Amino acid sequence: MAANVTNLGNTPSNGGMKGTAPTIFNGDRSRSDLFWNEFRRYQLLNRNNESIKIPFYRVLTALSYIKGPLVEDWVNSIAHHLENIIDPTNTPHVLETDETLWSDFKTAFESAWKDTAKTQSAYDKLMKLQMKDLDIDTYNATFERLANLAEWELDSKGTIAQYRGGLRENVHRRIINREKIPVTMAEWQEAARKEVNRIRELLSAGLIGNKRPNNPSQTYQSHRNPQSSQQHVPMDVDATTTTLPFKKLSEEERALYRKEGRCFRCRVQGHMSKECPRRGRSNVNARSTETTTPETTTPTTTTNNTIAQQIRALEQKMTEEERGSYLDARDMGEDFWSAEF
Repeated sequence: MAANVTNLGNTPSNGGMKGTAPTIFNGDRSRSDLFWNEFRRYQLLNRNNESIKIPFYRVLTALSYIKGPLVEDWVNSIAHHLENIIDPTNTPHVLETDETLWSDFKTAFESAWKDTAKTQSAYDKLMKLQMKDLDIDTYNATFERLANLAEWELDSKGTIAQYRGGLRENVHRRIINREKIPVTMAEWQEAARKEVNRIRELLSAGLIGNKRPNNPSQTYQSHRNPQSSQQHVPMDVDATTTTLPFKKLSEEERALYRKEGRCFRCRVQGHMSKECPRRGRSNVNARSTETTTPETTTPTTTTNNTIAQQIRALEQKMTEEERGSYLDARDMGEDFWSAEF
């Protein structure tokens, strides 16, 4: 094998080569990318050396680092092909300085030794990748790494669409609401980074966050702590008319409410949530009523809309600013008390 490789022309010695030589590739496909990346850096470092500068010698240099029983036949076939293609007695033939010698070798190496399992794995991970919290830097870096492993063109429409789909909804919406929507992947990544920084500024300034108005906070605390100085419980006055915002209870709160005999829904003692007088109250007004004005009396019928329809109706009544605040609060996982609308 060595004879087949080194006897092709007067191959120059590797004297004067800089840097660390690539690790020998023995046919292990899981290490093919590592070998190729190491050789590419080695090539760049020694680009002015004749062993790298001339494509014919560059191929021979690369072949000298590919050794072992698994690759022996492949190396010999590449060497035989080189010998024939540069032979001036053959028609057609190419010069030793022709870059097609190197590009053909690169294609042959990838075809024979590329780790297709790694490419498929990167594709699967890329399809599931989602931005976590406000960590845009990790999302950008991970997306770009997986896209390169999956052999996706970063600026293609499909790649950008996948990137957009993995962004947090509020970040994505803010970018689309810009006067100029990004086009390239670099522009999308930069726009996402700026919008995340703006959201962090809003959080830091207390303009969005888990703040509550004073009254609901005091009302809720009075139920949690019987020793509180606020002894009056508005819910005890009229459980069917007083409104308290719903908040998911923790396991500790559930245990306390069970011990005190309180309702999980209205938090009042004396009944269970399934017997709560507030159950179904949203439908109390879902019947025909009459609206009277000084001039006339007009029958008005209110239908039993679904919750989704009610929310949609409220969103349509909001201004753009109010809707933006509401959606930001929702996307940040808040209980909506901090949304100013």
